[in-house]
Amino acid sequence: IWGKRVEEFREKWEPGGFDIVMGGDIAYAQESLEILFQTAMVLLSTKNGSTFMLSFVFRGGVTIENVADCAKKHSLEWVAPKNGNSEGVYVFRRGQ
Repeated sequence: IWGKRVEEFREKWEPGGFDIVMGGDIAYAQESLEILFQTAMVLLSTKNGSTFMLSFVFRGGVTIENVADCAKKHSLEWVAPKNGNSEGVYVFRRGQ
């Protein structure tokens, strides 16, 4: 699913890219992370502060460390929750 017709979707709905992209329960295998983040990057606006919100539970070898590393590779910064408890929702932003 990830990576297929993404540019076409973006151009149809928001040619400049979305300020926020949200996904829930979509990080289900470690090998899917790269294409997931590639897809998110195509959909996101290039503006500083554009945000990818990802909600998932740890399974299939996926850890927050894997996800954070992949986000960093794609120039996204993990915004850790102030209280230390993400409740399964992780926020990644373009550099500010």
